[in-house]
Amino acid sequence: MIVNICKAFVVFAALGLWALQTPAAAEPRQPRIVIVKDDAASDAVPRDSRNFNRVVREIAQQLLTRRFQVFDASFAHLEMTGQDGRRRTIPELMDAAGAHSPPMDVLVVLQFQASVRRDADSNTRRPQIKLAGVVMSVLGNKEIGRVEAGGDMTFAPLPDRCDKRCASEQVGEQANVVASRFGAALAEQLDPLLTR
Repeated sequence: MIVNICKAFVVFAALGLWALQTPAAAEPRQPRIVIVKDDAASDAVPRDSRNFNRVVREIAQQLLTRRFQVFDASFAHLEMTGQDGRRRTIPELMDAAGAHSPPMDVLVVLQFQASVRRDADSNTRRPQIKLAGVVMSVLGNKEIGRVEAGGDMTFAPLPDRCDKRCASEQVGEQANVVASRFGAALAEQLDPLLTR
């Protein structure tokens, strides 16, 4: 029985889903979304970092609660850098998303920028966090829109004597709040695609 349970888990993981996505037979299929992490900007958080993964999970959770299907880009082989190590263009990602089985409906190219800066009038250090996404319709082969969050937010100052590891943890915690806002805004933008 333990072997059967393990096999079932492996099959589920291979699908690249954060949550069980199989709808009941009577329910219509909802849009399939894949989030691709982009770390090309100079102050971008590395796409394989713990904080970037936390951000994507929080965005995915916001979408899942609104009935979207969310696929993991790494399982779907839709990462920004291809197997040859070359950075993919958005048209290339769109082609790959459409050719995937099952095909994706929406591609979100997500940038996560974070830094720590001092207030102009004091030695207080604060995180600066911004999430920005380009939202593409795979079937329509066009941009649906753009979503941003965090750029207008003021974050709590870092504790005194907060080293690099401490700062990373603080940025991660604050970024989760930004990701929640981003996910909600993205879900609202994609709401017309849902089948009622």
